[in-house]
Amino acid sequence: MSDYSNYPPEAQEKPIIGDALHLNFEQILILEPDLIIGDAQLVRTHIQKLDELGLPVLAIDPANVHEVMDAMLLLGEATGAQEEAQEVVAEMKDKVRFVQDAVGGLSEEDRLLVFVEIWDEPLMTCGPGSFMQELIELAGGRNLAADAPGAWVEYSSELVVERDPDVILLTWPYEEEVMNRTAWQTIKAVKQGRVVAIDSEPFVRTTPRLADALVELAKILHPERF
Repeated sequence: MSDYSNYPPEAQEKPIIGDALHLNFEQILILEPDLIIGDAQLVRTHIQKLDELGLPVLAIDPANVHEVMDAMLLLGEATGAQEEAQEVVAEMKDKVRFVQDAVGGLSEEDRLLVFVEIWDEPLMTCGPGSFMQELIELAGGRNLAADAPGAWVEYSSELVVERDPDVILLTWPYEEEVMNRTAWQTIKAVKQGRVVAIDSEPFVRTTPRLADALVELAKILHPERF
Protein backbone atom coordinates (compact mmCIF):
# COMPACT_ATOMS: atom_id res chain seq x y z
CA MET A 1 0.00 0.00 0.00
CA SER A 2 1.01 3.63 -0.46
CA ASP A 3 0.75 6.51 1.99
CA TYR A 4 -2.53 7.46 0.30
CA SER A 5 -4.22 4.06 0.61
CA ASN A 6 -6.88 4.75 3.25
CA TYR A 7 -9.98 2.97 1.99
CA PRO A 8 -11.40 0.62 3.04
CA PRO A 9 -10.21 1.15 6.63
CA GLU A 10 -8.49 -2.24 6.55
CA ALA A 11 -6.09 -0.84 3.96
CA GLN A 12 -4.42 1.24 6.65
CA GLU A 13 -3.36 -1.96 8.40
CA LYS A 14 -1.26 -3.07 5.43
CA PRO A 15 2.49 -2.41 5.13
CA ILE A 16 3.38 0.92 3.51
CA ILE A 17 5.74 0.50 0.55
CA GLY A 18 5.98 4.09 -0.67
CA ASP A 19 4.15 7.16 -1.86
CA ALA A 20 3.18 8.66 -5.21
CA LEU A 21 6.81 9.20 -6.23
CA HIS A 22 9.00 6.75 -4.30
CA LEU A 23 8.79 3.02 -3.70
CA ASN A 24 10.64 1.00 -1.07
CA PHE A 25 11.90 -1.78 -3.30
CA GLU A 26 13.58 -3.58 -0.40
CA GLN A 27 10.26 -3.75 1.45
CA ILE A 28 8.49 -4.93 -1.70
CA LEU A 29 10.96 -7.79 -2.11
CA ILE A 30 10.53 -8.81 1.53
CA LEU A 31 6.75 -9.04 1.00
CA GLU A 32 7.22 -11.32 -2.06
CA PRO A 33 4.12 -10.13 -3.96
CA ASP A 34 2.51 -12.39 -6.55
CA LEU A 35 1.35 -9.29 -8.43
CA ILE A 36 1.92 -5.54 -8.19
CA ILE A 37 -1.07 -3.42 -9.20
CA GLY A 38 -0.64 0.29 -9.66
CA ASP A 39 -1.67 3.45 -11.38
CA ALA A 40 -0.20 3.52 -14.88
CA GLN A 41 1.57 6.84 -14.31
CA LEU A 42 3.28 5.56 -11.16
CA VAL A 43 4.13 2.20 -12.67
CA ARG A 44 5.74 3.82 -15.72
CA THR A 45 8.10 5.68 -13.40
CA HIS A 46 9.31 2.45 -11.80
CA ILE A 47 8.64 -0.18 -14.47
CA GLN A 48 12.31 -0.72 -15.39
CA LYS A 49 13.33 -1.32 -11.78
CA LEU A 50 10.37 -3.62 -11.14
CA ASP A 51 11.24 -5.60 -14.28
CA GLU A 52 14.87 -5.90 -13.15
CA LEU A 53 13.63 -7.35 -9.86
CA GLY A 54 11.47 -9.85 -11.72
CA LEU A 55 8.25 -8.55 -10.19
CA PRO A 56 4.98 -9.02 -12.13
CA VAL A 57 3.10 -5.76 -12.68
CA LEU A 58 -0.40 -4.80 -13.80
CA ALA A 59 -0.92 -1.12 -14.58
CA ILE A 60 -4.39 0.40 -14.79
CA ASP A 61 -5.34 3.94 -15.75
CA PRO A 62 -9.14 4.37 -15.87
CA ALA A 63 -10.28 7.85 -16.89
CA ASN A 64 -14.04 7.60 -16.41
CA VAL A 65 -16.79 5.55 -14.78
CA HIS A 66 -17.01 2.94 -17.51
CA GLU A 67 -13.24 2.50 -17.65
CA VAL A 68 -13.30 1.90 -13.89
CA MET A 69 -15.78 -0.91 -14.51
CA ASP A 70 -13.50 -2.39 -17.17
CA ALA A 71 -10.52 -2.09 -14.80
CA MET A 72 -12.43 -3.93 -12.06
CA LEU A 73 -13.14 -6.82 -14.40
CA LEU A 74 -9.49 -6.91 -15.46
CA LEU A 75 -8.37 -6.93 -11.82
CA GLY A 76 -10.84 -9.70 -11.08
CA GLU A 77 -9.42 -11.80 -13.88
CA ALA A 78 -5.82 -11.11 -12.82
CA THR A 79 -6.46 -12.05 -9.19
CA GLY A 80 -8.86 -14.95 -9.65
CA ALA A 81 -11.74 -12.93 -8.21
CA GLN A 82 -13.92 -12.69 -11.29
CA GLU A 83 -17.18 -13.26 -9.42
CA GLU A 84 -16.44 -10.55 -6.86
CA ALA A 85 -15.40 -8.16 -9.63
CA GLN A 86 -18.61 -8.79 -11.51
CA GLU A 87 -20.61 -8.04 -8.36
CA VAL A 88 -18.76 -4.72 -7.92
CA VAL A 89 -19.42 -3.76 -11.53
CA ALA A 90 -23.08 -4.77 -11.27
CA GLU A 91 -23.48 -2.51 -8.22
CA MET A 92 -21.83 0.36 -10.07
CA LYS A 93 -24.14 -0.10 -13.05
CA ASP A 94 -27.17 -0.14 -10.75
CA LYS A 95 -26.13 3.20 -9.24
CA VAL A 96 -25.50 4.79 -12.63
CA ARG A 97 -28.88 3.52 -13.85
CA PHE A 98 -30.57 4.84 -10.69
CA VAL A 99 -29.21 8.33 -11.37
CA GLN A 100 -30.03 8.23 -15.06
CA ASP A 101 -33.61 7.23 -14.31
CA ALA A 102 -33.89 10.10 -11.83
CA VAL A 103 -32.42 12.90 -13.94
CA GLY A 104 -33.39 11.64 -17.36
CA GLY A 105 -35.40 13.99 -19.53
CA LEU A 106 -33.93 17.19 -18.10
CA SER A 107 -34.01 20.11 -20.49
CA GLU A 108 -30.79 22.01 -21.13
CA GLU A 109 -31.96 24.91 -18.97
CA ASP A 110 -32.72 22.52 -16.09
CA ARG A 111 -29.18 21.16 -16.15
CA LEU A 112 -27.53 23.30 -13.47
CA LEU A 113 -24.26 25.08 -14.18
CA VAL A 114 -21.60 23.74 -11.80
CA PHE A 115 -18.21 25.11 -10.84
CA VAL A 116 -15.85 22.72 -9.08
CA GLU A 117 -13.18 24.39 -6.97
CA ILE A 118 -10.35 21.94 -6.46
CA TRP A 119 -7.99 24.50 -4.95
CA ASP A 120 -8.20 28.17 -4.10
CA GLU A 121 -4.71 29.65 -4.56
CA PRO A 122 -4.26 29.40 -7.43
CA LEU A 123 -7.89 28.79 -8.30
CA MET A 124 -8.12 25.35 -9.94
CA THR A 125 -10.96 23.37 -11.45
CA CYS A 126 -11.77 20.41 -13.71
CA GLY A 127 -12.22 20.61 -17.46
CA PRO A 128 -12.93 18.33 -20.41
CA GLY A 129 -11.47 14.85 -20.13
CA SER A 130 -11.74 14.79 -16.35
CA PHE A 131 -13.89 12.22 -14.60
CA MET A 132 -15.33 15.07 -12.53
CA GLN A 133 -16.83 16.59 -15.67
CA GLU A 134 -18.29 13.22 -16.58
CA LEU A 135 -19.90 12.94 -13.13
CA ILE A 136 -21.40 16.41 -13.46
CA GLU A 137 -22.93 15.57 -16.83
CA LEU A 138 -24.24 12.19 -15.69
CA ALA A 139 -25.75 13.84 -12.61
CA GLY A 140 -27.75 16.31 -14.68
CA GLY A 141 -25.43 19.29 -14.66
CA ARG A 142 -23.14 21.31 -16.92
CA ASN A 143 -19.52 21.99 -16.12
CA LEU A 144 -18.78 25.71 -16.06
CA ALA A 145 -15.23 24.99 -17.28
CA ALA A 146 -16.22 22.56 -20.04
CA ASP A 147 -14.22 24.62 -22.54
CA ALA A 148 -11.05 24.74 -20.43
CA PRO A 149 -7.81 23.70 -22.16
CA GLY A 150 -7.31 20.60 -20.04
CA ALA A 151 -8.72 18.19 -17.49
CA TRP A 152 -7.20 19.88 -14.39
CA VAL A 153 -6.45 23.56 -14.85
CA GLU A 154 -5.95 26.94 -13.23
CA TYR A 155 -9.01 29.12 -13.78
CA SER A 156 -9.99 32.77 -13.74
CA SER A 157 -11.99 33.99 -10.76
CA GLU A 158 -13.42 36.74 -12.93
CA LEU A 159 -14.69 34.18 -15.42
CA VAL A 160 -16.46 32.27 -12.64
CA VAL A 161 -18.26 35.50 -11.71
CA GLU A 162 -19.11 36.20 -15.34
CA ARG A 163 -20.51 32.72 -16.00
CA ASP A 164 -22.52 32.76 -12.74
CA PRO A 165 -22.75 29.09 -11.64
CA ASP A 166 -25.88 27.69 -10.01
CA VAL A 167 -23.82 25.43 -7.74
CA ILE A 168 -20.24 25.58 -6.48
CA LEU A 169 -18.65 22.32 -5.33
CA LEU A 170 -15.62 22.42 -3.05
CA THR A 171 -13.20 19.55 -2.54
CA TRP A 172 -12.07 21.19 0.74
CA PRO A 173 -14.37 22.29 3.60
CA TYR A 174 -14.07 26.07 3.40
CA GLU A 175 -17.61 27.10 2.44
CA GLU A 176 -17.53 30.17 4.69
CA GLU A 177 -14.44 31.56 2.99
CA VAL A 178 -16.01 31.14 -0.45
CA MET A 179 -19.34 32.59 0.67
CA ASN A 180 -17.53 35.66 2.00
CA ARG A 181 -15.45 36.44 -1.10
CA THR A 182 -16.26 40.04 -1.91
CA ALA A 183 -15.92 39.58 -5.67
CA TRP A 184 -18.25 36.56 -5.67
CA GLN A 185 -21.27 38.10 -3.95
CA THR A 186 -23.17 38.43 -7.24
CA ILE A 187 -22.82 34.73 -8.10
CA LYS A 188 -26.11 32.85 -8.02
CA ALA A 189 -24.66 29.91 -6.06
CA VAL A 190 -23.36 32.26 -3.37
CA LYS A 191 -26.57 34.27 -3.14
CA GLN A 192 -28.66 31.11 -2.85
CA GLY A 193 -26.30 29.32 -0.47
CA ARG A 194 -25.53 26.51 -2.91
CA VAL A 195 -21.83 26.27 -2.07
CA VAL A 196 -21.28 22.66 -1.08
CA ALA A 197 -18.19 20.97 0.35
CA ILE A 198 -18.03 17.32 -0.67
CA ASP A 199 -16.06 14.42 0.75
CA SER A 200 -13.48 14.65 -1.99
CA GLU A 201 -12.05 11.13 -2.00
CA PRO A 202 -14.95 9.32 -3.71
CA PHE A 203 -14.99 12.13 -6.29
CA VAL A 204 -11.29 12.46 -7.07
CA ARG A 205 -10.12 8.84 -7.15
CA THR A 206 -10.95 6.55 -10.05
CA THR A 207 -12.33 3.68 -7.97
CA PRO A 208 -15.75 1.98 -7.71
CA ARG A 209 -16.70 4.77 -5.29
CA LEU A 210 -17.13 7.06 -8.30
CA ALA A 211 -20.60 5.53 -8.59
CA ASP A 212 -21.33 6.57 -4.99
CA ALA A 213 -20.04 10.05 -5.81
CA LEU A 214 -22.39 10.19 -8.78
CA VAL A 215 -25.42 9.41 -6.62
CA GLU A 216 -24.36 12.03 -4.06
CA LEU A 217 -23.79 14.66 -6.74
CA ALA A 218 -27.13 14.02 -8.42
CA LYS A 219 -28.88 14.49 -5.07
CA ILE A 220 -26.99 17.76 -4.54
CA LEU A 221 -27.96 19.09 -7.97
CA HIS A 222 -31.52 17.76 -8.15
CA PRO A 223 -32.79 16.87 -4.67
CA GLU A 224 -36.37 17.22 -5.90
CA ARG A 225 -35.92 14.09 -8.05
CA PHE A 226 -34.90 11.78 -5.21
